Amino acid sequence: MYFDPLLSALFSDPDKNIILRWSNVTCDESAGKHPDSTISKIQQRDFGPSLGFGEVKVAQPTTDSHALCLDLLRLGTFSKDAVDMNELQAALAFHINGFSIIFYLMRLRHHGIHTMQEIGRVTFPSSLRDLTVFLNLKNIRTLLMVSDVFWRLCKPVTDDSWESMRRPTHPNIFSLIHASKDRHRFCAIDFTS
Repeated sequence: MYFDPLLSALFSDPDKNIILRWSNVTCDESAGKHPDSTISKIQQRDFGPSLGFGEVKVAQPTTDSHALCLDLLRLGTFSKDAVDMNELQAALAFHINGFSIIFYLMRLRHHGIHTMQEIGRVTFPSSLRDLTVFLNLKNIRTLLMVSDVFWRLCKPVTDDSWESMRRPTHPNIFSLIHASKDRHRFCAIDFTS
């Protein structure tokens, strides 16, 4: 709930029928898995296509690299599936770890090649005393740029050639994450077969 007021202001607009919701339900695009939050279009009384996703990890004394790597892969999978299924130009993802938040944009750029690019990074204040440090021009510009990218690019595709460019998600994509958990391992990605 700490990030909700700011993120809702950036990504929700009732006039455009788009809402940021913190849910614990599966998303239509990735059956069986559920993100911590979803940016969805509203159609009548139901939630329509997803435009973005978020994953959250609370602050801990030591960073759990394995959990963060899994969250990032989940965000990439959710975003790729949303772009493919909902025929979007792009999907937005955000990854919260403690008080820092990283924003990503997933796009289908070439035949079968999706790119996920970091578009912004902001550290929120941990107390009211640090609020003045947070309110600076750099952070405000970053948040405005992320909001602009979302509203400009996370919408349906108008090009007819898009259909032939998408590819199915590989079913074993989560096997890229090393099976053993070690929260202190620098990188949890496993490239061995």
